[in-house]
Amino acid sequence: QATLSLEDFHGFNYRHSIIRLDNRFKEVDGVKNVVNRWYYLNQIGYNYKNIIEVNFTDAVIATGYNRGLEWYYANPLVSLFMERKHELHRREGQDSISVIGIGDNDNHFVGGDWKVKLKNYIFYGEWLIDEWQLTTDYRDSVQTMFGVMAGLGYMKEKWEINLEYSIASPWLYLNRALYGSLEKHGQPLGLRSPQSQCIDMSVKYNINDSKSISILSHFEQRGEQNFDTLANAWDNILPINNFKETLPVELRLMYYDKNGKYVKRVGVYHNWLQSDNTYFIFGWDWDVKLE
Repeated sequence: QATLSLEDFHGFNYRHSIIRLDNRFKEVDGVKNVVNRWYYLNQIGYNYKNIIEVNFTDAVIATGYNRGLEWYYANPLVSLFMERKHELHRREGQDSISVIGIGDNDNHFVGGDWKVKLKNYIFYGEWLIDEWQLTTDYRDSVQTMFGVMAGLGYMKEKWEINLEYSIASPWLYLNRALYGSLEKHGQPLGLRSPQSQCIDMSVKYNINDSKSISILSHFEQRGEQNFDTLANAWDNILPINNFKETLPVELRLMYYDKNGKYVKRVGVYHNWLQSDNTYFIFGWDWDVKLE
């Protein structure tokens, strides 16, 4: 990936990223085609004395056959979202299930994040809109697809405590585009899954300036959708809070010593990302300084 950023310019920050995702394969008329996947992201925001920070994000996943770097999306001064209004319909091997938006292979998002720091507390959150009808004519046919995350952190002396909640609406990230969901190699780049809600709780104890121990737990409920669900949102409005499955708890325990001579990290991951396995993790860091 490549990122162009401008930081703390009179409080303003800007980021433009071009991220190459993994290729996928799809057979059309007996021919196996390579589907190239790209993720473009623009973000602009303002930070007031590290007390209040607000950012707005404009992003798109662009996929298709033989699809390379596209200079419109790569231009850091364009609105990725507005390109949706005049892009060409892509018909080659189209994956659409209706005549609406035939062959449209770009999945656009708008969103943002915010953070407020008050003494020992930090309040933060993120929001994302994947689909929202600009005209009222279609709002009864396609529901708004959104994701929201909100968190509260507390830091005092040697303790750091964090509580985070997130919810994803039905059809979030899903799209008629060829492999246009917000994931790479099946691992989420945003919220874990469409039609889900999660609670994350973490506690970290700083033993001294170099050593710490932390534990993180993840609780999640899901509906019937995942990243492989066929996008069929037209006239198929679903309840937001219809979560039918409670997933097994995920746990992560980590010991860290930045001055460790041989091992800097020792961790235990239990059922992380619903792997149904327990892993022991050992980590090392190497630094090379060139002068």
